[in-house]
Amino acid sequence: MSRQFTKATRIFALLLVFMLLAGNTAFAANIVSPAENSIVVADSLLISVKLNDQNPVTITVYKEQLESRTEVTRTDGTTYTEISFSDFDASSLTADDMALISSGNRTDEDGQPLLFSSGDEIPEFHDSVFASPVSYTNPTAGIGFYTKKLVNVKPGLYKVRVETLDDDRNVLEAEVSYAAVQEKKEEKQGIFTIGQNSALQFLQNLIKNLFK
Repeated sequence: MSRQFTKATRIFALLLVFMLLAGNTAFAANIVSPAENSIVVADSLLISVKLNDQNPVTITVYKEQLESRTEVTRTDGTTYTEISFSDFDASSLTADDMALISSGNRTDEDGQPLLFSSGDEIPEFHDSVFASPVSYTNPTAGIGFYTKKLVNVKPGLYKVRVETLDDDRNVLEAEVSYAAVQEKKEEKQGIFTIGQNSALQFLQNLIKNLFK
């Protein structure tokens, strides 16, 4: 019985590895992490992109901000518009809220504003570059990965954009993934800690996104 179980486990592991390597190649590049609509409870953000060919890609990480405009009056009586930006508070975002943001829609079919679970309207975001664009080309003809861990990441809403380019640096396709970075909550989390839950969620998201 034990040998049969061990054999079955090995077969399953081999099949899993094969599927990971032979995932959907419909797109030249797929964002593996952060997974779509992620909520990350940490002060770091793992960026991982699956590359299915040798087209160059550009990877940029943005922090989403809110734009505000203020009319300012000069001493001579004339006015001008002062534009400022502030970080968006992502502390109360839920998975449903993240899905609404990812959809890109701000109104429903009747033209009514879409609302977060808090009841607030979904705002228009300004992309502020958080990590400078990185150009990368898969060194092998097969499947490869670009991976980088961003540290000292403060709470907020982040967007990862991956552009696949042709030889003339024209954009062939682009993929976007949002992640809400939230502070660790103090309440008890049951058997697993928040960090363990995040790791488990990442593994689940990793497998899911390799096949999307």
